Amino acid sequence: MKPSIIFLDDDQRFLDGLRRALNKYKNEWDMTFVTEGEAAFRQLEGRRVHILVSDHDMPGMMGDTVMETVRHRWPATVRVMLTGRPLQTVAAALMGVAHRSFSKPCDVDQLALYLSRVLASARAFKTPLVVDLVSGLSMPPLPRSILLAAREEQLEPGVQIAAALFQLATSHLSAESGLGAVDDHSLRLALDQLRQVARDRLPQIENPIVLALWQESVEIARTVQRMAKAAHLSASKQRELTITGPFSNIGSIALAEVLPGTYAIDVGTAGTPERWAMEKAAFGASGLEVGAFLLTAWGFPEGIVDEVRSQGVTIATMGNHPREVRVLAGARDRSWPELVEIEKQLAV
Repeated sequence: MKPSIIFLDDDQRFLDGLRRALNKYKNEWDMTFVTEGEAAFRQLEGRRVHILVSDHDMPGMMGDTVMETVRHRWPATVRVMLTGRPLQTVAAALMGVAHRSFSKPCDVDQLALYLSRVLASARAFKTPLVVDLVSGLSMPPLPRSILLAAREEQLEPGVQIAAALFQLATSHLSAESGLGAVDDHSLRLALDQLRQVARDRLPQIENPIVLALWQESVEIARTVQRMAKAAHLSASKQRELTITGPFSNIGSIALAEVLPGTYAIDVGTAGTPERWAMEKAAFGASGLEVGAFLLTAWGFPEGIVDEVRSQGVTIATMGNHPREVRVLAGARDRSWPELVEIEKQLAV
């Protein structure tokens, strides 16, 4: 059965142009084009829809309202927003309801590539339930204590940066520029949006495993930044890895968030690489595989997704992998005590 995609826009001429441009994918995707939110809902009620692509500014029902409804009623559907407004002006409204946004008019080839990558990543799961559950996450799950600190503007500087980096996935500020090009202004905007989320979406209770994984992620971010510098990587690659570092745990965090009871019993607070094996046994997919899917849905570059997915790196085989992958593996594998020695090797 072909994967199903719905395209929603009140402008019929835009839809007709999109239909013509995507005609070459008609044998790969089941595509439906509708002009009203209610028509999209009727389609979603009748069948499994993998992706919804919606315009933002529409009469009657705005795109973010459509996305919010879909998020609650059909959370397994990946949600993509098209908007003609500057991304900075709508980022706060889109954060938490859409996985990815594109400026309108968008590059159709770029949109098609993104859709293809998301669908291919979803097909890699042998357990559909897992991808259906984590698809509902259009932003990284953050622990209550971190959000409370953000709301009160009491985050320590290191955590502020890591929190802002987490938000970049759904800040919709870097969708076309690439994460390596994110500047300090974008980080500040992302942190402001994090504070808004803390005010609007504060969890009622703390998930201790999500909190522990978050704290580990912050430490990974700090370690990978130090190791990338020691490895003499380019400034852009150092920035990219600094962003990738905290996201290397995002799949485990997602599993602990959507299946908290099972995760606590079957995985608990195990460290890597044992954690990934235990996740695979419990859910049919490791946190690295889940993370790769989420980062793909959030629009991360393919290189970063591959770095997060890579898990076959050991101290003995480090020489067989690109330097940036070795840096990330050395920073995130908590069973390796020889980080100083690894840094020395990478600096050669």
